Amino acid sequence: MESFLLASTQPSVSIGLFGLPPWALFFGGVAVFGWLAFWPAVWFFEYCERHRLFERYRIQKDQYPDPALLQKAHKVVQFNHAIAQWPAVTLYFFLYTATGMAFHSAQLPSWYIVILQVLCFMLVEDTLFYWAHRLFHHRALFRRFHRLHHDFRVSSAVASQYMHPLEFIATGIIPTFSGPLVLLLLGWEVHILTFWIWLVLRILETVDGHSGYELPFWFPHKLLYGSGASVHDYHHAYNKGNFASFFHHWDKLCGTSYQNPKKAPTKHKD
Repeated sequence: MESFLLASTQPSVSIGLFGLPPWALFFGGVAVFGWLAFWPAVWFFEYCERHRLFERYRIQKDQYPDPALLQKAHKVVQFNHAIAQWPAVTLYFFLYTATGMAFHSAQLPSWYIVILQVLCFMLVEDTLFYWAHRLFHHRALFRRFHRLHHDFRVSSAVASQYMHPLEFIATGIIPTFSGPLVLLLLGWEVHILTFWIWLVLRILETVDGHSGYELPFWFPHKLLYGSGASVHDYHHAYNKGNFASFFHHWDKLCGTSYQNPKKAPTKHKD
């Protein structure tokens, strides 16, 4: 708390990396890196679907999403990117600057600091995402909000951000942006460069989880958590368990893990 108070009373850095002000680095980074990490990956997997590439790695063999649903999903995601996310993102910008996020180029973070901080971000995100995602599977919230995301029973990469705007903020923005804020509140300086790296990694992870393919050379699912897209693909196919993102400790501790189910559910429950 003392670190927070000290940081909030210090003058903000007016010029950061590339001679740009903090607001430009932050909002520009969210827009540019968010776009670059998401859409090319989505287009790659959709190209594979259309042309039936890498069939040996397809999780649900000979099953593909409805083209009309894909078209609808693109429009919903574009709305979430263009409109829905920015109020929450703006709030985090003010929280980051008040708690001392570093935007300067005088001293960039060491590689091992970046790795340690990203690991912390993963743990925070995974915890918040697990419980928020599980909450949205409560009957009342599922019918009102989360059912939209589960239009995809045969998963596709664009489904990773195809959801109601409220859910996009609750399970996307808040878990992803809260990790850096937690470290800043604890007095550990986080650089904007580290945040950019984390943002790209998180987007690639969720695109991979919804891709419908278990590609051996698609690095996010091999980096740390090891199980790949099949776990979340199972969640979409049967609407059951596997609520976490990066890791599986919460699913295992809470009895919601179906990594290697002995018997699949016989009915998709809405």
